[in-house]
Parts: sequence; structure tokens; C-alpha cells
Amino acid sequence: MPLGEQRFTGITPQRFSDLAVKVRDLTGVTVTGNAGTAVKSGYGLKWNYDPAAQVLSIQVVAKPALMPAGFVQGKIKKLVEG
Repeated sequence: MPLGEQRFTGITPQRFSDLAVKVRDLTGVTVTGNAGTAVKSGYGLKWNYDPAAQVLSIQVVAKPALMPAGFVQGKIKKLVEG
């Protein structure tokens, strides 16, 4: 079941590229392109990045069954803002 969309501002193209690498390393999900959906090993993300506005929207579309939704969203927030 999809979780609520998270929206982040001030994401430069370099920051987006760095985040894509971190997401891949943590979850196995490969983020390619400015928009898309990918699922791997029980994790699924839908993203939309607008480089001109420097806005990134992320929605979790799949997660391991025993992992709380708030935990997953907190990890994403920490990853993006950290």
C-alpha cells in the first residue's frame, strides 16, 4: 500500500544524484531519470524530481510487511535532509 508523498525543496541536481546512489546502496532500488518507479527486495519508490524548481517528491509504494510506515518515511526524510 502506498504511503503519503514526501516533498523536499532545495535539492540541487548534484544532491539528487548523490541521493540516488545512497538509495541504491541502502535499499537496492535504482533511481534513474527525474521521474519513475522502481521496486527491489520489498522496497518500492516512486519519485519525481524537477531540477529547475529543485523539488523532489518521493512516495513509498512498497515496503517490507513488518516495517512500520513511519519508520520508512522517517528514514527517507533523514536521508534527504541529512
